[in-house]
Amino acid sequence: HPADVTFSQIADAAYQAFSTTGQVRFLADKPDIPDNVFEPDSALYDRLAWYPALTMRDGLRKIASDLR
Repeated sequence: HPADVTFSQIADAAYQAFSTTGQVRFLADKPDIPDNVFEPDSALYDRLAWYPALTMRDGLRKIASDLR
């Protein structure tokens, strides 16, 4: 997806979509990892002339709704 989101944002969206709670904990004794290790690249979307219509948050909500 072309939008860059952090791991914390993904977890928060999943908690909301699936009506659950949780807590993201980062281990202080471990080195930070990048949220997105890939450079933005829209080449595939450009070649297909198609771009995602849903945000990650809306996609998770749809998945949760389909499972209910």
